[in-house]
Amino acid sequence: MKKTAIVFGSIVAGNWLAERFLLKSSADDTQGFIQVADGLGMDDVARAVAILAVLYVGDKLVKHA
Repeated sequence: MKKTAIVFGSIVAGNWLAERFLLKSSADDTQGFIQVADGLGMDDVARAVAILAVLYVGDKLVKHA
């Protein structure tokens, strides 16, 4: 049960971090680095990396707690 909560929380937090700090919705958007495009692209890779990073950190924090 604890592992499921870590995974779910990591998905939510990683997606929020990607939307807030990594991705930008248009070319004139000043926030973010990677423009969101249709289909599978760099924006999806960046979102996945953010989720995996949060999952890794969350798993390490829970194991040491």
